[in-house]
Amino acid sequence: GKLLMMPTLSVRRKASVIGMVGSSCFLAGWALSPIIPVIMKLWTTSYGLASAGVACLEFLIFFWIIEVRGYRKWAMTFVVFGSNAIFIYMFASLIPLQEWVSIFTQGLGSLWPRAVPLLTSILVLGVEGLILFWMHKRRIFIKA
Repeated sequence: GKLLMMPTLSVRRKASVIGMVGSSCFLAGWALSPIIPVIMKLWTTSYGLASAGVACLEFLIFFWIIEVRGYRKWAMTFVVFGSNAIFIYMFASLIPLQEWVSIFTQGLGSLWPRAVPLLTSILVLGVEGLILFWMHKRRIFIKA
């Protein structure tokens, strides 16, 4: 975060630093893998480094598209979800949205049984998106 807030660095320099950190972490994680295997369930050091590297590189892609190239309109969905991410995480943990939404998708079980879990998840995500969009439009931001 502090790197992104530095006014002395250009946007391209910030992107190159993020790319170097991401590549270094990813390569360090896989270089350690013969000694410490990359195992997600155990959160091994090699897994932590490799996944942090992938996260940095994914962040770099979005940073490059949005900040460097200037394509911002399509990112509104990410802004809406990111503005109240902790709220919607807690909301989904406390309120059984999946059970409520499954009322509407269970009818498809006889027609297309394999699609029911996917459709339920998409519908839950849509309901969460509508809640977050409503909050964003009214400038309601819940912070931890």
